[in-house]
Formats: sequence, structure tokens, C-alpha cells
Amino acid sequence: MNRRSWMAVVALLGACNSTVLTDIKPEVVASPPVLDLGTIVLGSEATGRVGLTVRNGIGSVLDVNLLPTLGEGFAYDGESAFAIDADASNGFDLTFRPTQAGYASALVQITTDGRVKVVEVAVRARAVDADVIATPSIVDLGVVPAGSTASDVIRLENLGALDVDLSSAVGNAPGLVVDATFPLSLVAGGDADLSIAYTAPNDAPMLGNVTFTTGTASITDVVIVRANNCEQGLPSAYDVDEDGVTSCGGDCDDGDAQVGPGQPERLNGVDDDCDRLIDEGTRADDVDGDGYCAHPTACAGSASPGDCQDDDAAISPGAAEVDENGIDDNCDGVIDLGSVDADHDGYGPTGGDCNDNDATRHPGAPELVNGLDDDCDRAVDEGTVVSDDDHDGYCEDLSRCVGGATPGDCSDGDPRRHPGAPELANFLDDDCDHLVDEGTVNGDDDHDGFTEAGGDCNDGNANVNPVRGGCP
Repeated sequence: MNRRSWMAVVALLGACNSTVLTDIKPEVVASPPVLDLGTIVLGSEATGRVGLTVRNGIGSVLDVNLLPTLGEGFAYDGESAFAIDADASNGFDLTFRPTQAGYASALVQITTDGRVKVVEVAVRARAVDADVIATPSIVDLGVVPAGSTASDVIRLENLGALDVDLSSAVGNAPGLVVDATFPLSLVAGGDADLSIAYTAPNDAPMLGNVTFTTGTASITDVVIVRANNCEQGLPSAYDVDEDGVTSCGGDCDDGDAQVGPGQPERLNGVDDDCDRLIDEGTRADDVDGDGYCAHPTACAGSASPGDCQDDDAAISPGAAEVDENGIDDNCDGVIDLGSVDADHDGYGPTGGDCNDNDATRHPGAPELVNGLDDDCDRAVDEGTVVSDDDHDGYCEDLSRCVGGATPGDCSDGDPRRHPGAPELANFLDDDCDHLVDEGTVNGDDDHDGFTEAGGDCNDGNANVNPVRGGCP
């Protein structure tokens, strides 16, 4: 080979070597090959990182594309194109934001400029519903007067294996609020108490609920909240004093078991029997309307005290004394002229005193449970707890009665209410068993928080009601 030919070969080899060196391009490698974001509670999100390395210089990503293979919820929020430096930590984040429970997976396709190569990474995750229960499922705040506030406590329990971060708890009725600081973390197996409060804008019935959310998802367990809804509410919420009468049944003071329809009126300045009259029938009441009551110092209304015979308007401190009638007409303690009053109770034998040796027994004296005729009307213990005042065969005392009556009457002023009487849908304890309206449309017989009148179509099955389902 001559010199000219050898130089041509060398030139050709040099040209070939130059072409090979300049054709080597950067190569992008992604890791890990499978990115597992684990299990999260529906409504929250999880983030994982795809690492990128480059060989042979500086590379670049031209596009990042997600191809769902099962379910959905994966998102890439970064730039579609960016450079990769061989000397720096490179990569990008993927986020899992599920909208429904279950497994999900996707294929991440990364287009690089290394010979326009596509690099793939598999990503997977799982979303589960928050296993949080709220108790009680129904809160009945009872009677809440307009402008006042009633409160109660709801307990949340996390029965799941994952921690749950509650983002909110919201009441959907005006005036119904949840007093808590959010976000509220519930560790797996843990619990927390939330206070709810209702400020009544008026006296109208309120039916609302409290819902709980974690991130973007609602927890299905909700709490029903009621107030001022006696007819359809829980009877126990409207019979706070447990006297057998609810507020919608006529109890004018549900905080006092001795106040309610059928209760005896006492001399105390209170409407004990809820008839809108105070102390009627007692010594403070002007029964005969003569302007005087039998009480010695104070009367109800404008009457004056000191009437010695309050069932006869002709006898009072302002009446004129009539001689020789056996009556103390003017209540001055003297019965006619020359009458004898041995026990100085204001009555002598001619004035009707049935025992002039006992000052506690005379006409107008209070009848006591003592087996005696205290008021000299020839009746024994009438008007007391051992007498059958409404003639239904029962007295109020729990152990004994007079006149052959049977103990246990819970309303001795109403012959329709006594042990053994039929229970009616009237918000009263008719049969005196301390239960109200049991076995009727107003009673919650299966204890699920709903009565038949309140929409329960099967009051013998606690799993069938307007909340749990099964009712149209």
C-alpha cells in the first residue's frame, strides 16, 4: 500500500471513530420499579417519590404520563418536562387521592430524550373506609326554650387499624354546633368526646344531624339530633323528673316529680297540678269566695287570712255573729254567747267540734293519715294518700288504703288512671307502671329511638326504622 492509500485509510478510521463517540446519549433510569403507597383512609392522601438517575451526562424528561390499570386516584402535579442532573438528587412525586374504597394501580410512563425512550414504573395503593362509629346514634335534647341552649356529648370510636384525622363535624340545623378543634386525630382503637350544643331560635321542633368528614370523604355514621319534639321524640327526654307525665302530656314543671297533672295541690305558692291555679283547694285559697282564706297568715290572690269555715261564704272574720246557731260566724273564737270551747280551737260541741278535748280536731282542720276524723265531717282520712278519692278502687299509698281500696294509684284525681288500667296514647302513665304510652303508637317499644307516630314502621324490631332502613 502506498503512502497516499494509507493516509486515506487513516482519515476514514478517524471519521468513523468521531461518529461513534458523538452518538452516545444520556440514559435515564427510574426507581423503584414498583412504588407501593400502602393503605390509607378514604378522604386522605398519600405521596410517594419516583427517583431518577442519568448515565452519560445530563438528561431530560419530556413527559410524565399516568395510565390507570385498576381503579383511579393517582395524580402527578409536577412539570411535564424537566432536566436531570447527574450530580443531583432527581425525581418527582406521585399522589394518591382516592374517591372510593378499594385497590388501585397505574403505570407511570416517563418519556426521556435518550433516543426518545419510555421508562415505566408501576404504582399501587389501597383506600379503605374509616371505621369510626358515633354514640349515641340519636341525641334528644328534650325541651329547649327559645333563646336557651342545651348540650350533650357524642363519643367517637375508631374501630379500624389505621389512624383517622377528622377534618370537620357539622350540624345541619340552625343553632346546632359542634364544639371541637379540628383536625382531630383518632388513633387506631382510640376514642374522643365531642360536645354538641343547640341554641333554640324558637320553640318549634328541631330535627337535624351531625356529619363527620375526613379530608374529602364523609364518614357514613351520622348522629341524629332532636329537640322540642315531644310527640315524636324519646319519651325519657320529655319526662325528666320521671313522674310518668311528659311535657307534651301537660307537665308544667318537668324538673319536679311532685308537679304535674293529677298531683295534689299543696300550700306552697306553686301550681302543683298544672291547672294554672296556685294553691287552690288549700288553706290559702278562698274556696267559698267570701274574701277570706283559711290560712292564718297568708292567702293566694287578694283574699285575707283567718276564715274559720272556708266552704261557707256566710262565715268569715267579716261576718256578723249570729246568736244561738252553734257557729262561730265571725271567726273570733267564740261560738254564740256562753258556748263552751274546752280545747280552745275555736269550736265547741254546738259548733261542730267532734272532740272538744283535742285542739287539732275540729271543723276545717286538715285531714291526716291517722285513722281519725280530723275535720269532723264523719269521714276518716279522706283526701289523703290512703283514701280512694277518685273512687276507682285504688289509693295513692303503696302499702295500705282505707275503705277496702288497693294501693298504688299514681293519679288519685283521675279514675281512668290506676294499676291495671289500659295504656292509652296520651303521653300519660295510665296503668301506673312508671312507663308512658308503652304498647301504643307513642311508645318506643323496641328502644331504637323512634315511635310508630314518629315514623317507625316496625316498633318490634330495633333494626327497622327511618334511619336504619326498612321503612318507606
